Amino acid sequence: MKSPRRTAAVWQIFVSGVLFSLWIGLFRLHIIAHGDIEAFLLETFKHNGRRDAFNNLNSVSPLFWAVHSSLTITAVAAAIFRRSDVFAVLLIGPAFGLTISLLSQRWGDPNWAVIVSVCVIGWLVGTIVGGVYWILTLHRRRLETVRYDSRLQARLKEGRTQPG
Repeated sequence: MKSPRRTAAVWQIFVSGVLFSLWIGLFRLHIIAHGDIEAFLLETFKHNGRRDAFNNLNSVSPLFWAVHSSLTITAVAAAIFRRSDVFAVLLIGPAFGLTISLLSQRWGDPNWAVIVSVCVIGWLVGTIVGGVYWILTLHRRRLETVRYDSRLQARLKEGRTQPG
């Protein structure tokens, strides 16, 4: 049976890999499309998609790429520092964003700009909440360490050598 720490580490590596793969895909899409993603996707899917399916995607996609980059960097940092609690908090926003995006669209005629916009909101919320949570827990841990050290020093001054 695998230990919970090992399972969490494998999960973090898998999710970080998915986020990084999506980041590389978005980066390549921006490079291939020369910044005009609407025209590129319209040309690519001209026989299968409607003409208005990709409207306003150019205005949202750079913001999505930037927010996704922030989320990916924060998630990789949380995985490196073995902060599975921060990692879980980071993924709450994207999970809500994807769920709302997928359930609120008419898939006969999807509006991709709305889907990406809602995902941007989810990614941004996840990144901000995860970062704030990380900072607050770091501060709390430092305070607990300072309290423990001061108690230990007081006991040592009294002549008791064993903490506790």
